[in-house]
Amino acid sequence: GMAPSVIFVCLGNINRSAVAEGLLRKHAPGTKVKSAGTGGHFAGHPASAEMRAAAKAVANVDLGGHRAKQVQAQDFEEFDLVLAMDSENLSDLRGMCPFHHQSKLHLFLPTYAPQLGMQDTPDPYFVGG
Repeated sequence: GMAPSVIFVCLGNINRSAVAEGLLRKHAPGTKVKSAGTGGHFAGHPASAEMRAAAKAVANVDLGGHRAKQVQAQDFEEFDLVLAMDSENLSDLRGMCPFHHQSKLHLFLPTYAPQLGMQDTPDPYFVGG
């Protein structure tokens, strides 16, 4: 069947969710994918320079065209899976998401990479913030 459509969500959409979107685009080119932030303070900004460089070096993923955006109400309608990059993002999404779409919300790592044994994807931008 069709691959599920996916939106990755972090706080600002300039680091973690941007890279997750880039990776999925590269490895599953037919998949409908987007990324967004729960907050809009970076809307319109490119991915962070450090993250662009790391994505290119480590995974050969080009984030040059990425522009940060905030989660919109229609994202909950449009995507099959809404994947939060950490538990704080997840609780923010639970507050924004209509009741009938709550089942689409998941924490990214434990669902897809349980072998890492991590509960959260660390945020390089706000570590300790």
